[in-house]
Amino acid sequence: SGLPENEKHRIQITDALGHICMDRIIRGEGNVLSVGVASLPVGMYTYQIYNDKKTLSSGKFVKE
Repeated sequence: SGLPENEKHRIQITDALGHICMDRIIRGEGNVLSVGVASLPVGMYTYQIYNDKKTLSSGKFVKE
C-alpha cells in the first residue's frame, strides 16, 4: 500500500544510543522510499515514519 500520496510525513532515524541522526519531511510516493544515509557512520539504526496523527512504519537497519 505504501504511504498516502501527496501527504507530508516525517522520517526520524536514531542511532543505537538513541541520538537522532536524521529528521526530515518526506512525501508519500507509493511503495518506495529512498533516504540517503551515506553521511551516517557504520552501525545499527532505527527508523520511524509518522504523520501528525500516528506512526505509519518503523523498523531497524544496519549500515555497513
